[in-house]
Amino acid sequence: MKQTITFQRASIFRRICSALFDFIIFFVLLMLTQAYVFAPIISSVSDYNVKYQEYYNACLDSKLYMPVDDQNVKYIYEDKQFIDYYMVNNIGLTLEDYNKAKKEATPYTVNNVEYPLFIESPIGSGTYVENVTDDNAVNEQLNYKRDSFYLQHASDIYVKFVNHENNKDFAALATYLSGLISLSYIFALIFSTLFTYLLFPMIFKDRATLGKKMFHFTLISLKDAKTASRFQVFARFVYFAITSVVFGILTFGLTPFISLLIIPVTSKRQTLHDLMARTAVVNNSLNTGDERDLFSYEIDDGLPEPESNDSANVVDAEFVDVEITPEEVYGTNVNDENNEKTNDSRDGE
Repeated sequence: MKQTITFQRASIFRRICSALFDFIIFFVLLMLTQAYVFAPIISSVSDYNVKYQEYYNACLDSKLYMPVDDQNVKYIYEDKQFIDYYMVNNIGLTLEDYNKAKKEATPYTVNNVEYPLFIESPIGSGTYVENVTDDNAVNEQLNYKRDSFYLQHASDIYVKFVNHENNKDFAALATYLSGLISLSYIFALIFSTLFTYLLFPMIFKDRATLGKKMFHFTLISLKDAKTASRFQVFARFVYFAITSVVFGILTFGLTPFISLLIIPVTSKRQTLHDLMARTAVVNNSLNTGDERDLFSYEIDDGLPEPESNDSANVVDAEFVDVEITPEEVYGTNVNDENNEKTNDSRDGE
């Protein structure tokens, strides 16, 4: 038998707000668990601390970093550090190579006038120093452009340093440490996703996340027009993990954005994972009486149609809290009728 089901549609604004609220919970949980739970665990069960100390010492030995404290280093790309680097390290580069790069640096144009970033030093032939003019505004722009030159050159010599035969261990250490850090993020990502998007819908009767709970939403199944089952919640979570988390990482957040974008387009305010799981998020508290806030559809429960049209059943499945009084059920004041019956019995006595 076909039944017409009516639900109150979740508003677009509140639907998106609930999704953003859930994402904030997820992101904060991801950062906290990675930094204070999974990173310390991985450090304690692996040789991360020993390998990091070796990496720290290798950074200082390269002359490309300077110490900030006992555990951190800062990447250096200033001119004086490069001179020291070329003088001390033997990686197939010479100070002449560095001066040649300065000489060939592209001039910077200011007010239609070309200014070289470096000029030959009068002290020594073939040595180039920073070009300084009498105009402070021009000097500021030249300094900005020279920073880009230093940074690019720093990246180039960093690659040469890592790939040099004397520094194979440096590259291996960097790769190993990056892998352990990535592993801690993966564990934090899995935990935060499960906690935010699966745990609470499994616990709450309305199958809502904290964000949906905050905005009074219920997750329903479009198969039978009932609150979604735990199995359906799990299936919806799997679709969400694939479309919004996995593909979201691969597409740099494009698929979660698309999932939010189609909410206003679908008549039932559905996301991608709602469409795949045949679920919908509906309002369970407000009843504006506006038909534009409602959506209806038919389901077939497999039962035969009733013989008489008078017994046709139209199901209204709105999630609205309504207190029904006896007067609304019987059409009269039940208390008054009881009082009249009591008075009649006394008169008869």
